[in-house]
Amino acid sequence: MDELRPGRDGEVTPAGTLGDIVLCPEVAVTRPRAAGTPPRRSFLLLTTHGILHLLGYDHAEPEEEKEMFTLQRQAPPDLPRHAVDRRGRPR
Repeated sequence: MDELRPGRDGEVTPAGTLGDIVLCPEVAVTRPRAAGTPPRRSFLLLTTHGILHLLGYDHAEPEEEKEMFTLQRQAPPDLPRHAVDRRGRPR
């Protein structure tokens, strides 16, 4: 997965904007399915992971990783039914 860097030099980020989260549905469904993770859970975990990055969390160092993934595991176990279709694709 790639990480997108926020903003551009010389541009001011609007108040209240943290950044964007971009998910690739193919990756979000295929890789986790091989590990036995349901697509809906995968989308939720990836979204939570992206939000934590936007809030300044990272996992480059072992202690950072422990903190970030502890928070990530606290995410609700599922997305609302209307968020993705039966194949795990976003609606």
